[in-house]
Amino acid sequence: MAQSITKNAFYNVLLNIASVIFPLITAPYISRVLEPDGVGLYNFATTYAGYFALVAMLGIPTYGVREVSKARDDKDSLTKLISQLMSIAAITTLAVSILYILTIAIIGQLTENYIIFLIAGFAIYLAPFKINWYYQGIEDFGFITKVSLIVKTLSVICLFIFVRDKDDLVIYVILSVLGSVLADV
Repeated sequence: MAQSITKNAFYNVLLNIASVIFPLITAPYISRVLEPDGVGLYNFATTYAGYFALVAMLGIPTYGVREVSKARDDKDSLTKLISQLMSIAAITTLAVSILYILTIAIIGQLTENYIIFLIAGFAIYLAPFKINWYYQGIEDFGFITKVSLIVKTLSVICLFIFVRDKDDLVIYVILSVLGSVLADV
């Protein structure tokens, strides 16, 4: 199950390089197409939702990596651990999602662009399904890297196909959030 340190280091370097290259490819295009207002709204909405997603996960990714790496050789303990962590994540995500939706409904500036904020909120709603921590714990960095590269490549292709002008902000938020969530599965 565990791979060599050399392979894991290679996959980690490849993933980090991709994390730099993909934004270098897309940022100029998005800045030109969505214009400053669209980019600003996108950044605000995803950052706002990102804070809620952090709270929803309660440090589970960090804790999960450590505990999965300890229990990876004991299938029963590993199954129980994953079940517990997923249950905690689901409960906290539900509570935080309700709070997030309430803030969108109550705060006037957020209500103006509620569709963008609701879509950006998928980063919260889908947070329990981001299980990269499991693959890190069992040291399967090859899987993480391959999935991430495939998702990022498809996201870039979809971006260039579907986001053509400033009115495509909703499409860009959908692609961005889905790409982010799927890359961490």
